[in-house]
Amino acid sequence: MKNIVKSILCITLISTNAFAEHVIGANVGYGNQTFELNKTTNDGDAFNIDAYYRYMLTPFAGLEGGWTSSMGGIGSIIVGEVSEIKDASFSGPKVSVFLQYPLINNNYIYTKLGVNKYTVDYTINDVSKDESKVGFEASLGFESRFSSGFGINVEYRNINNEIIKANQFMLGASYKF
Repeated sequence: MKNIVKSILCITLISTNAFAEHVIGANVGYGNQTFELNKTTNDGDAFNIDAYYRYMLTPFAGLEGGWTSSMGGIGSIIVGEVSEIKDASFSGPKVSVFLQYPLINNNYIYTKLGVNKYTVDYTINDVSKDESKVGFEASLGFESRFSSGFGINVEYRNINNEIIKANQFMLGASYKF
């Protein structure tokens, strides 16, 4: 009986990883961003963090939902001293369609196309404010997945929103189960 349970467990684990439908992951990155708020433009750089859950509909396509957050980088701190807009950062949810193309040995090129609703928090004339808008984002990346389900990726993301324009380079890790 013990051997039967072990055999079933091994077969289940192998088959689960062959086409695992669920992926959780996170990215960290750096990039430039432009905020257009109160008829004023603020350019700068930012550190970004991103967490997501992906459900794979097929081995090559899935739906992804996540949360992105950004805080000012070194350049933004310097520019913020002379800018009318200070302490600008954004965060919010995003939903994307995920498509991947296999290369060799569990390496993939992928793209994400989706919508976001980011809220920008900022200070202008010593008054804290926030604005939210719906926008579009697109990503292009490369992922390498190991047989354990663990994967690493590098990604370029373009965010185009009425109040935010950003280009981000991200490094990430994920787990497929």
